[in-house]
Amino acid sequence: MASLPAHLNLAIANIGKLSDGPDVVRLAGELGKAYPQFAGYYREAGPGTAWCGIFCAWCLTKSGVEVGGPRNGVGPMYVNWWLNYGTEVPVHQRQPGDLALWLGNPSPHHIAMVGDQEDYIGGNQADTVCRRHFRTPDAVRRPPAPGKKPTAGWKTPSCRPIRCRPSGSSWPIRGPAAIWNSTVANCSRIRRR
Repeated sequence: MASLPAHLNLAIANIGKLSDGPDVVRLAGELGKAYPQFAGYYREAGPGTAWCGIFCAWCLTKSGVEVGGPRNGVGPMYVNWWLNYGTEVPVHQRQPGDLALWLGNPSPHHIAMVGDQEDYIGGNQADTVCRRHFRTPDAVRRPPAPGKKPTAGWKTPSCRPIRCRPSGSSWPIRGPAAIWNSTVANCSRIRRR
């Protein structure tokens, strides 16, 4: 059996060790240190921030895979930012370590790493890092190899950013996250796979 990508091994090693609250701020702070030009963006994360994208960015960055920060005002804290990251992969060809995205309708937006064909490892899943079963993802992206640059041709989304809803939290979310709450139903221009 082939070895798992380093970012997936890091995610697995953190199952049950990170959760909502101070861990979210710490992970975002580490991303701000890794990408000082985007430190202000990562400082927007608070204890109540939906952090599935932060966790994926943190695992990738700690494993030597460049993520960066916002482009055109949208960054990795928002699920739709990931729609043009890395390489598009047909959903039925997903492999361990690929990034799986769920775009809502009716469930909340979410990003996690493929553990196997049915289980996904991610942050902000039941308020912690865990392995969970989800429906088939709407999109799959393969991150670049460590040391390689991510896809250069990131495009401006044709709708406003979409934010994950924190697991187990209730609306309304306050602070910077409040302005980003939306659903894919409000954006007919996101391509479905």
